[in-house]
Amino acid sequence: MTKDNLLAEYVRCGIFQFGNIQVRDGSYAPIVFHFTLLPSFPALLKATAEHLAPFVPVKSERDRLLTTWDTIALGAVVSTITGMPMLWPRGELKAFTPAFSIEGTADVGNPTVLLTDVLLDGRPELEVMYRSKRTGLPVKRVLCILDTQRNGADTLRAQVDDLQIESLFRLSEITNWLQEHNHISRHLVNAIREWQETAIN
Repeated sequence: MTKDNLLAEYVRCGIFQFGNIQVRDGSYAPIVFHFTLLPSFPALLKATAEHLAPFVPVKSERDRLLTTWDTIALGAVVSTITGMPMLWPRGELKAFTPAFSIEGTADVGNPTVLLTDVLLDGRPELEVMYRSKRTGLPVKRVLCILDTQRNGADTLRAQVDDLQIESLFRLSEITNWLQEHNHISRHLVNAIREWQETAIN
């Protein structure tokens, strides 16, 4: 499945939604992305994982793939494809000592890549990265399905030195594709770009 096919399937399955929709920080956005629906579409889940897998080449048996809450299912498929052992967040942070806030088998210092779905404001990623660092697994790479190109990447880089951030898609790329394939109007394109350029407080 090509990247264009992926985008077409995301639209068909309702993963891309348009309107005046409230997002995580309480503000409203003209477009939102529900990649948490991917497990309901196994073929699309697998295809997405196959496109992400080349971003996480296994360099040694020490490498680990860490997921956010929303990417546990996707991470399991990426882990299966790449052979990279997976870690994931467990429970509320306050309910566990730092040593048990990340689930999975790892040793202190294992090279760790964080997999997330939509990089928006960076807050969910920072929480998981904080947990991981407290357990002795500092994250130096972040991989996302979609970078909204707002201030999420800057927020993460401000907290972690020399952090690498990679994405399968960027919002500008998706917006252009949606317009070219007549999925959205010019008015909505402008609304998305205006929202994209608005900093998150």
